[in-house]
Formats: sequence, C-alpha cells, structure tokens
Amino acid sequence: MNIWLDWPELSKILKQKKKVYLFGRSEDWVPKTLTKWNKYKIDIIILDNNPAYNNTTFLGYKVENPRVLKKFDYKQDYVIITAEPDTVIFELEKLKIIAENNFCCTPEIKEWGKLQELKKARDCSRVTARRAWREQPAYIKNDIYKKCLATKK
Repeated sequence: MNIWLDWPELSKILKQKKKVYLFGRSEDWVPKTLTKWNKYKIDIIILDNNPAYNNTTFLGYKVENPRVLKKFDYKQDYVIITAEPDTVIFELEKLKIIAENNFCCTPEIKEWGKLQELKKARDCSRVTARRAWREQPAYIKNDIYKKCLATKK
C-alpha cells in the first residue's frame, strides 16, 4: 500500500471522512498540512506520544494521546502522519490501520520521505554487498583481488 499520496488523492479520501487524526504535533508539518487542504467539515484531532502535550491544544486543535485510535472507525476516520513516518507506521499497523485506506503521510513530506526510502535502500544494498563479500571463501576473494590488481597494471 502507498503512504505517499498527493493532495488531490488525499482530498478525494477526506471528502468521505468525518474525523482526521494528524499523528505528530510537528511545529513544521502540522501548520503546512492544515493550510493546504480545504476542510470538509471534518473533526481534526492531533495525536502525539509526548505526555506533555496530552489534553492541550495546538493551533486551536485538541492534542490527545494516540491511544484514542483504539476506537478508530475504519469507515469514517483517517490518519495523516505529520511526524517521521518510521516512528508512527508500526504503531498504526499494530492497530490494523491500513496504509492508503486508513492512513498516509502528509503530502508536505512526500519528497523528504521518498529521499529517506532511497537512502535506506542504498544503505541496505551496501550492507548486503559487504555481507556477501565476507561470506565468500578466501580463495575466491584472492582470485578477485588478483584480477583487480592485474587490471590496474
């Protein structure tokens, strides 16, 4: 499933919802997210794991603990991640809240998120290559090393 929706895709989904949870009380991404979308008479609640924010308001919206998602209505509610996705996705999936159907990242961080995915893939391929090299028998490593030296001459 896709967590990186564009504003037009997200707007279509939000037209059908009654409550939106913004997961993460980000000083940057919450305001940007709120200013980009037309509110469709949707209740907005900001969620944050930091106990210091519980039962406060931010930009005029109530901030609650993510435990409220235990009462998530899969037909009428939607979650928009306004924090670093890796810190939130596992928590949502544990509650059977499904990417794209029930949650996505704010389109405001789409480019940043795609860049993070590329970095992870690159790091993973480097680790895999190192591991594969370490697992090679010594005689194969020596042959490869000798071939490399021969091509440099």
